[in-house]
Amino acid sequence: MKIATISNCLKALENEHQRAPELSFMRLDVNRKSPHHVTLNDIRIALTNSAQHWTLTVPRGANFRASRWRIEARAAESARYPLLATARYISSALTLLNSTGDSYTRPALLEDAFTPLEEFIRLNGTPERRSLFRAGIESISHAIATLRIEHLHHGELTRQNIAFTPEGDLRLTGYPITNGKGVDAERLGEAALLLFVAGCDPDAYQFLITTNRDEAERKRRLRCLLVSAEYYAVDAMAQLVRLIMQGGSSHSFEQAVATLASQPFRAIPTLNILLRASSKAIATPPDTQLCDDEVYARIDLSLCDEVTSPTDQIVRYRRGNYWGYAYTDGERINVERRLTSAGEFSEGRAVIGTERGYGLMDSTGRLVMNDVWASLAWYPDENVVVASDNKGFWQIYNRMGHQLSAYPADWMGDASEGFVVARRENKYCYYSTDGRKLSDYIYDDAQPFLNGQALVCFRGRYYHIDTTLHQVANRIKKEEK
Repeated sequence: MKIATISNCLKALENEHQRAPELSFMRLDVNRKSPHHVTLNDIRIALTNSAQHWTLTVPRGANFRASRWRIEARAAESARYPLLATARYISSALTLLNSTGDSYTRPALLEDAFTPLEEFIRLNGTPERRSLFRAGIESISHAIATLRIEHLHHGELTRQNIAFTPEGDLRLTGYPITNGKGVDAERLGEAALLLFVAGCDPDAYQFLITTNRDEAERKRRLRCLLVSAEYYAVDAMAQLVRLIMQGGSSHSFEQAVATLASQPFRAIPTLNILLRASSKAIATPPDTQLCDDEVYARIDLSLCDEVTSPTDQIVRYRRGNYWGYAYTDGERINVERRLTSAGEFSEGRAVIGTERGYGLMDSTGRLVMNDVWASLAWYPDENVVVASDNKGFWQIYNRMGHQLSAYPADWMGDASEGFVVARRENKYCYYSTDGRKLSDYIYDDAQPFLNGQALVCFRGRYYHIDTTLHQVANRIKKEEK
């Protein structure tokens, strides 16, 4: 990782032509080192004192929108209400330089580091950690009650400043609480709904957070949620959706969210189908080429040139130069592309190839990752994807197509035992399968992990390392490899 000063980071951020994804610096203390993150909109610096961990947020925008007295008021309020992220004002404003060299100052807000809603769902989307979603819904109910009783209004809630602690406790981050009216209860109700759907069906949840968020599309998705909730008699979910669609008091939202928190997570199969059918975000692209037999719901597998053994109750068949998928009874899976290759299904995912590139498909035929990748590998045991774009940049993704790793590599190897080998400029390092970079690019060679060990070469010496990346065996001569 490159080390830079604060001033150099800010100068780089203000230069619109600067694109340095690895530009970062670290503050070191006695026990640990805390990296910070740079985005196109702000710079977030992880700080540590003897008691707590904080994040320093320096906005890039021309308008910080929060005066000093409002930040100080927020700090006082956050001391009284646990649901508000604690905040401190940095009295010595930082100096930023724009592209012409002019300097100006910006105040900064020091806030606890919490996980935004969508990131919280991504990190805890496995069955064994799904109980945190319930804790989050309960926390949202308490927050709505507190805001109502104390006559507090945040006014600017989004999925980014609805955040959670690792235990699932809600924190409202961002700009200070205002005195004006807002739609806090509705936004928090939507957050609770997302948590519940994510606990029931991760694939359906993915449809709800697509980038197409215009009002008409939002209403369509809410109608899909309502129909599915009514069909499967999930009354608490249906009541919350009605409140979001028609409006309601904070007290009504509080009760609906509290009831939803007591409901078990259960499969809602029609929800995925309805969302897929109605969402403009996944409509067939203009250049989509469908199979010749697209209009038929079933296919006679005996007439195919090749049929493979079933995996996940799905077979692959080839007719001429193109492939398709069907269930073992011949019912076709509608695929939105003409497939030149078709990987076998495992854990509900398969790698497909088209004339454009490779993609990742789920068992309904939906492309979780579009067919634009130069290389793509799905590792069901690790629940991750390793893929390269047409520029040769490799990254790690989860089963929903969300990017996990922060920085691209020139090459990445197989995912095994929770690790991925990466290479950049002929040096190797290790990533964890959740996207964390575990070492710098220091190795001359590095192999995948097997039975808890991996073979590496450092400064011409070969030896084995364990999962802590420490040496566990005697050096192996290069000629003995």
